[in-house]
Amino acid sequence: MIILASTSKYRKAQLQSLGILFECISPDLNEDAVKLENIDTKTKAEKLALLKAEAVRAKYPNAIIIAGDQIASIDEMILSKPLTKENNLAQLQKLQGKTHYLYTSNVILIDGKAITHTEITKLTMKAFTDAQLKGYIDFAEPMDCAGGYKIELGGIALFDKIETNDFNSIQGMNLVFIAKELGNHIWKS
Repeated sequence: MIILASTSKYRKAQLQSLGILFECISPDLNEDAVKLENIDTKTKAEKLALLKAEAVRAKYPNAIIIAGDQIASIDEMILSKPLTKENNLAQLQKLQGKTHYLYTSNVILIDGKAITHTEITKLTMKAFTDAQLKGYIDFAEPMDCAGGYKIELGGIALFDKIETNDFNSIQGMNLVFIAKELGNHIWKS
């Protein structure tokens, strides 16, 4: 049994693209305490992903569990999901013309061990007018996304440059890592 420790429709769609059967289970984890810890952003994303996986493993100890977390940051400041159009506009205004980072961490609990990978994506956004940014927000409605954009829904046009080893990670899942690790498990069985 494979479980995705998430209720994110985005992570679910990404994992479905690998053609595997899995269930989605909410990890029921309060992330606030970890987000306030004085640790670097990469470690924070990894810790949150692992805590989500372990929360689900407590209920399903024999399952293969996949979990993830993604944090957007600029100048060492974490960017929350904007949640409102007004916050989204303010966030995109802050990002435009600058470089920010996405820390996408995935954990797979398999055969009694935790396998972790964090992809750090460097994104440099173009400059826009407020009207252009509002138009994008109205079109894509990215208020529930880290960074305040959906790369898969017009968001690609916001950027001058994107540096990553796994483009899928921008949407929240390191699919190259996940496919490799699940494949390694299946082929050795």
